[in-house]
Amino acid sequence: MVRAKQTAQKSTSARPFLLKSSAQAEAATGETRPPGIKTDLETLILNGFAFDGNVAFSKKYPMGDAPNPYLAVDGLGSLGIPLGQRDAQAFSFSDKHICEVTSDKISFDNPQWNSWAQDTIAQVVAEKLALPGPCSLAFRKLVIGRSGCEEPIVAKEFVSHSSMTWKLIKGISSSSAVGHVIVFLSSNFDGGPLNVKYGGRQNIFNVATDSGAATTIVAWYAKCQLDFGSVKDGYRLALVYDIEMVPPLDLSYSGPPDMSELTQKLRQILQTWKESDSVDPPTHLACVLRRTYKRSTSFSSMSLKGADKLLLKKLGPLARELGFKLHLAHAEGQIRLRCYIRGYDPLGYEDYGDDEYDESEFEDEGSDDDGEHILEVKQVVDMGGMPVDVDELRMVMYDEDDPGHAAFICGPVIDRSRAPDKTEFERDEIFSANRIKTWNRTVLLIWLDDSEIGQSVVPGNMHAYAAHFLSKSTTTNPTRREKTVAEALVSRIKAFKYPVEKKHANDDDWFFSTEEQQAKAKKKEASRIPAAVTLLRQCAERWKDLELLLRVLAISEAEQNISIVGVDGLASACGTFGWDVLKDFCAKAIQTDPSITRKHGLVDRFIVLAAEHNMLDLARWCTEQKAILPAVAEEAVTGGKRPSTENDKTIPAKKRKA
Repeated sequence: MVRAKQTAQKSTSARPFLLKSSAQAEAATGETRPPGIKTDLETLILNGFAFDGNVAFSKKYPMGDAPNPYLAVDGLGSLGIPLGQRDAQAFSFSDKHICEVTSDKISFDNPQWNSWAQDTIAQVVAEKLALPGPCSLAFRKLVIGRSGCEEPIVAKEFVSHSSMTWKLIKGISSSSAVGHVIVFLSSNFDGGPLNVKYGGRQNIFNVATDSGAATTIVAWYAKCQLDFGSVKDGYRLALVYDIEMVPPLDLSYSGPPDMSELTQKLRQILQTWKESDSVDPPTHLACVLRRTYKRSTSFSSMSLKGADKLLLKKLGPLARELGFKLHLAHAEGQIRLRCYIRGYDPLGYEDYGDDEYDESEFEDEGSDDDGEHILEVKQVVDMGGMPVDVDELRMVMYDEDDPGHAAFICGPVIDRSRAPDKTEFERDEIFSANRIKTWNRTVLLIWLDDSEIGQSVVPGNMHAYAAHFLSKSTTTNPTRREKTVAEALVSRIKAFKYPVEKKHANDDDWFFSTEEQQAKAKKKEASRIPAAVTLLRQCAERWKDLELLLRVLAISEAEQNISIVGVDGLASACGTFGWDVLKDFCAKAIQTDPSITRKHGLVDRFIVLAAEHNMLDLARWCTEQKAILPAVAEEAVTGGKRPSTENDKTIPAKKRKA
């Protein structure tokens, strides 16, 4: 946990100590600094990665959720929906097994259809594609394909979006279309998926699934390239619409950005940072993401959406290529403002009574500018969601004397331009209290892997994450990620058993815990060790990784307390790996564990195991230990220590015959 705080000076000219973007900092101080790595990256992200929607999406509406359009075609009459074979065969198909009918020859006899298209579908399209305003749908044509059809429903490619013209096949065009929608009406067919490609990524939609019992819409920006699967069986009935912005039309809106140009600019900035020979290049940058994500064991880079997902998709590969590391952090910013009951005299003789004053009776001591501003990084995780500790991470609060010093870009954590996520009233005396405003933000952290901060990354409080991730695993050969998580959990146990003093452990800027809090945290961490050992032991058995098991037993010092691994756990490991590889550990446990009860428990469990699996060597060892172990009743007398007698000796493992 990284924490920084600063209290604003009480003066009429005091400015808020906010975590500002570099542009905001310059505006606040009147200072204009030459463009640099931080400013360049912030400008690129804010302007180039602002697109917060999808380039394409699909949605299915089961029968009953979408109205029947009651289609009528000139020369054919009404069509039944779901489309029947007789109605489908009435169309005149080309030798490519496709038939198109222009919009002027189509009518919808159900007035609810147009209302549903312009209200329900258009609203979903505007939301999913992140359009800058409301849109309308312009019907262009009906397209029906039968078995053997490999022709596209609309053109596979469109001309540049900046020209504001896009073409449909057969010469149908719309100069104001920003995208297109295909409505697949209910008709039984089997065929390949619709593949929408843009900027190196693709969306695959299996529109044939439930085609006879649902209405499916697929919408996409006009910049996309389309690949249509062939119709293998049945009839595919589709209505084609253009997506048009509702006037006044913003001709400057260009939808998804040009990814190739943005990627090149991003590469140049990172390359400059890596090769920087300036006196004080940034140690790290913290990009405040546009959305805030809930802290949980399932949170990872896969949780990002919209513009955040787009940024990471382009930044991630470049970071790996150029030697940068990316992490995600949950940050919390607070403003704590003191408030009092006006005129209250705690030393006076007036009887104020014991009743609490109502919150509305408290008066604030100044404005938010005068309050205590606290930034706390609640958790840092890697891209897979595994918690880490970063000893060198120092989240600096905004300093009016050095606006460029803070690492934050793309906005502050304490963002007073929007309502706080939580507001609390905290009483500390009858007459005094704190009003607490809390903002939660998610931050993308960037630093060079070989930097001092990069080398200080170690596994964090990851017990819950490891349990969430590894307990669901059924692999017999661990994946790379499973190995990483398992090794990190081993490192976490080792760090607790053999602590190394942190470089900034006594830095008052971000280390606020009392001795009592530290002792409580240490006790809580110790209570998690047995569950972690059990989890790792289960993985070791499933992966047949004896080396992992022995390391876990050694690092956790389970021989000093058998309950850390548990007698059932040892019995399970013995059944998997055999008695020979565990007898040294068990002999050491008999020697060093101070609990006679636990020792008897181990021997008793192994007696059962030996009988079940006819393990003669194990049975002989158990008999030997039973003969020399003192009775459990003696533990109450000795306080857990074995009495010092000649008979109370465990046969050393190295002298014991197999």
